[in-house]
Amino acid sequence: MDKFTVSQTTDHEDMRSSDDTQREKGSEQDRRDMERLGVKQQLRRNFTWLSILGLNVIVGGTWFSWLTSLSFVFLNGGRGGASWIYVASWVFSVFTVLSLAEMASIAPVAGGQYHWVSIFAPPRLQKPLSYLTGWLSTLGWQAFAAASAFATGNIILILASITNPQYVPTKWQEALITILIAIIAALFNIFAARGLPFFERWMFLFFFAGLFAVLIPLWVLAPKASSTEVWTRFGSFGGWANLGLACAIGQLTSGGAMIGADAAVHMAEEVRNASLVVPWAMVGTVVLGPALGFAMCITINYSIQSLQQQIVDSTAVYPFISIFQRAVGSQAGAVGMTAAIVVLSFAAAVNSIAAASREGWAFARDGGFPLSRWWAAVRVVGNTPVPVLATLAANWLTVFSALLNLASSEVYDAIISLATGAVCGSYVLSIGSLIYCRLRGNGLPPRQFSLGRAGLFVNVIAFLYNAQLVVFSYFPVLAPVTSTNVNYGPVVFVGVIALAGLCYLFLARTYTPPIVHYSRED
Repeated sequence: MDKFTVSQTTDHEDMRSSDDTQREKGSEQDRRDMERLGVKQQLRRNFTWLSILGLNVIVGGTWFSWLTSLSFVFLNGGRGGASWIYVASWVFSVFTVLSLAEMASIAPVAGGQYHWVSIFAPPRLQKPLSYLTGWLSTLGWQAFAAASAFATGNIILILASITNPQYVPTKWQEALITILIAIIAALFNIFAARGLPFFERWMFLFFFAGLFAVLIPLWVLAPKASSTEVWTRFGSFGGWANLGLACAIGQLTSGGAMIGADAAVHMAEEVRNASLVVPWAMVGTVVLGPALGFAMCITINYSIQSLQQQIVDSTAVYPFISIFQRAVGSQAGAVGMTAAIVVLSFAAAVNSIAAASREGWAFARDGGFPLSRWWAAVRVVGNTPVPVLATLAANWLTVFSALLNLASSEVYDAIISLATGAVCGSYVLSIGSLIYCRLRGNGLPPRQFSLGRAGLFVNVIAFLYNAQLVVFSYFPVLAPVTSTNVNYGPVVFVGVIALAGLCYLFLARTYTPPIVHYSRED
C-alpha cells in the first residue's frame, strides 16, 4: 500500500464516492479553463478559498518575514525609513498583485508567469521570453524555500544558545539543520499532500495567534521611542553616502516580505473554481498580510530602545530576538515569542516547497528542463497524485546555500536578494507582456477578475516598481563592499541565467511554449 503507483492508476478512485471524486476534479469552469489552456488535469483540486488564502498568507509571511530581515531597512533608512518605506512598498505591491491576479484569472495554471508570457508576449519572443521566465520563477521560488529553511534552522540554534550559554553553534551545524528542515518540509509535501489544505487552515489561525503572542508583550512591557523618531528620523548607517540610495536598498525588507502572492497561482491546478478563487485569494493576501505586517513594523520601531546598539552595532543575523529580550526584560519571554516565529517559518518552508515544486513541475511538463520527462513525473502517494521528483528537486538551492554558508556569513542576505530579484524579474516579464498586449489593442480573453479600464495604468505602475526592485535587490547592504559583506545573489542569478541560456541553445526543441496549446475564447 505504501509503494508509489503511476498516476494513471485508477483503482484507488474506485474506493472513493463519486461525489468526492467529482469534487476533487474541480468545477465545470475548471474543466473549461484547462481545456482552453491545453493542460491535462493530473492533480486533485483539494484547496478551497480559505485554505489557498492560508497558504498564500503563510508563504509570504509578511509580519515574520519582515522581522527576519529588519536590519536591512534600519541600516538603510533608519526608523523613519522603516515606517515610510513599508507604506510605499505596500501601496506598490497592491498594483503588482492586481496585475498578477487578472492574469491568473485568464490562465489559472501552475506555470504562472512563464505561461502568461507565452500568451501575451510578441509572437517572435513568446518562446525565448517564456523560457527565461520559467527559469527565473523556478529560481526565485527555490530561493524562497531556502530562505525559510535557513531561517527556521538557524533561529532554532540561536534559541539553543540563549537557553544554554555554553553552547555556540558552528557553521556545519547551521548547514546541517538547514538541510534537515528542507528535507522534512519536502517529505511533508510528499507524504502529507492530501492533508495540506487542512494544515493551511490551522497555520492560518496560528498566523494570527503568533502575531499577537509577539505584539501584546511588546505593547504592554516595552519602553517606547518617541513618535518623532519613528516617523521622521531617517538615516544611512550602512555606509552609503546618499540617503535616497540607502532607502532604495533598504526597501528589500518590506518589498521582499510582500512578494510571493503568486504562490496561489502555482497551486491553481489544485484549487476548485481556480479562475475566481485564486485571484481573490491573491488580493486577500496583499490586503491582510501587509496590514498585519504594518502593525509589527510600527510596534518594533517603537520598541527598539537603542538603534545604534541593537541594530547598527549588532552582528546578529536576527537582531529581533535581542530586541524582544530587552523589550520584555525576560529571556524566557523572548524565547517563547520567537518560538512562534520558528513554527511559522517552518510552515513557510513547507508552502514555499509546494509552490516551487508545482512551478518546476509545470515547466518540466512543457519540456523546460533537461530530463524534463523525469522531473514532470506524477506519482500517487497515499491516494494523492504528487510531483514527487519535482518536490525533491525544489531543495537543490537550499543545499547549495547551506554549503555556501560554510564559507560566508552573508548567505542569508544573498538568498533574500536572490528570491526578490528572481521572482520580481518574472513579474516584470509577465506584466510587461500584458502591457504589450493591451497597447496592441488585441483585447484580453473573458475572465472572472478584471481590472477594466484601469488595467493599463495599474500594469505600468507595477512594471516600473518591480523593475527597480530587481535592480536594488542585488545591491550589497553595506558599503564599502568587501569580501566579507559582498552580496552573492547576483553571482547565483547570472550563473542560473547562463545555464538557462545554454539549455535553450541546445535543448530549445524540447520546450513547447504553452501558447501552442492555447485556445482563446472571446
